[in-house]
Amino acid sequence: LLGGFWKYLFGKRFLFDHHDLNPELFEAKFGKRGAFHTLLTKLERWTFQTADVSIATNETFKNIAVDRGGMDPDRVFVSAIGHAFGPNAERGVFRTTDGGKSWKKVLFLDDSTGANDLTLDPSNPRIIYASFWKFQRTPWSMNAGGGRSGLWKTTDRGETWAPVTDRQIGSSSVGAVAVAETSPDTVYIGTGE
Repeated sequence: LLGGFWKYLFGKRFLFDHHDLNPELFEAKFGKRGAFHTLLTKLERWTFQTADVSIATNETFKNIAVDRGGMDPDRVFVSAIGHAFGPNAERGVFRTTDGGKSWKKVLFLDDSTGANDLTLDPSNPRIIYASFWKFQRTPWSMNAGGGRSGLWKTTDRGETWAPVTDRQIGSSSVGAVAVAETSPDTVYIGTGE
């Protein structure tokens, strides 16, 4: 509701980070469907239709955005950290342009570094930032940070990408990324140890 308010009254762009509204979470918590579940499903669909872009963090949310949410498939991106227990090619940023039938990996750094978060420049939907995090879990430890962890940017909706902080983060992990709405040249990234 808030996204539509800002978009239609003030002309602001709206990015929907899908895990924020999810009828399945309601059903899992309360073990039932009902009027509130139906309301959440309708709000979710309205939110997808209002959004300029949807960010999905996994295959399930990606399918919901295109199938149930009715999102224009050219407006759906996925940030994939990959599985945690070893190097793998399922890491990076993916985009669909055919309703989710196929997905193109538009940014891949290496098999140990995955896309952790995506955000859209509120003043220009062609500009997207992606945070990447080198991460691997073993039964006895977690190896995270360093390597190619950092922030990447596209100015053409994911066709080409350039590093913003490539190899400057050090041993930190890189998490959330946000663009200041009042100053789109200001980008915040969350780091941790």
